Amino acid sequence: MIAWALRTTNDALEQLAPSFSENSKLLRVDNKGVYFIRGGLCRESDVYYFDLATAATSTLLVRASNVVSTTAFNPKQGLLQTDCYLAEANIVLLK
Repeated sequence: MIAWALRTTNDALEQLAPSFSENSKLLRVDNKGVYFIRGGLCRESDVYYFDLATAATSTLLVRASNVVSTTAFNPKQGLLQTDCYLAEANIVLLK
């Protein structure tokens, strides 16, 4: 994920990408920062918040398990996630 901030002091664009890992997923942006997770499908991290003014990252929500897939996120209400698991399989041999 590559993110940019428009600084009002001199109308300059500042790339925020060094603060995010390659496998980051943007959840939501507000007027002060960015909510995001790291990792891929079914191996997602905790939910983080990146403050645009200070360039500091903080943990917003610690997950009990990272074997999940996030569907929706609202900073005031939480997130909707699906647990990932391998479906039970049977082996059937042809005779």
